[in-house]
Amino acid sequence: MTLIWAKQFNKKWTLFTDDCVTMGQSQVSAAKQYRPKLREISWKNYDLVIASCWGTREVDLMLNLLQAKLEIGKVKDTIDLEYVIQTTLVEGRKTLKELTNDPSIWLLILETKTNTLWHTDDYSMFAPQ
Repeated sequence: MTLIWAKQFNKKWTLFTDDCVTMGQSQVSAAKQYRPKLREISWKNYDLVIASCWGTREVDLMLNLLQAKLEIGKVKDTIDLEYVIQTTLVEGRKTLKELTNDPSIWLLILETKTNTLWHTDDYSMFAPQ
């Protein structure tokens, strides 16, 4: 199970993920052996850091869709960015539903320049306080 969480330090959001995976009697770094649980997407005037939780195939598909949408979309401010992310979640969830029995993913998305954090849970997305 992957743990992701966010906390504010000096009014700036910080993302955290766990790293340890137990294989038999030994512990292995999940980030070094499999894939990082934090992914950065940078384009134009926005930088996103995304912490992901759930199956790697599902998360990778959703993040690839999001990156493609951001590259072709017109994003002027964080409201437009939120709209692109929300519509990508809905479209991606429909695609995942065709591919797997459990299309659940959870994301913490941090836009670093405006210090805006969103939490996603399947179709929904909200900004924690």
